[in-house]
Amino acid sequence: SDDGKYGYMAAVRKEGFGGLDIYRINFNTIEPKYTIIRGKIAVDGEGEMPERVDITIFDENGDIYGDYRPNMQTQKYVIILPAGNYSMEVESAGYKMIEETISVKDKVSYKPEVIRDIVLKK
Repeated sequence: SDDGKYGYMAAVRKEGFGGLDIYRINFNTIEPKYTIIRGKIAVDGEGEMPERVDITIFDENGDIYGDYRPNMQTQKYVIILPAGNYSMEVESAGYKMIEETISVKDKVSYKPEVIRDIVLKK
């Protein structure tokens, strides 16, 4: 495959369906790929952009994976995650906290980049 995580082969085996059968081989020693989660921070309505926004990523166990802050001049953020399921909390003084889930896929569903814009609401 393009990412080197698996390959295919044809073989005749007694547990097969007769003749040559195609088998998929997974290479578990290949390092996982990471997905870039990026986007812009915006304010709903006529609100002013806050001075500070905190983004916290939690892993499947509820442990903090990382804390991030967007560039407030460009309102852009970038987070890099390996495959797994995460929850994201976005907090800023004077705005409602945003909670979202992030599912980063691996293998055939892998996406190198996901764009997720965040809109803050009063």
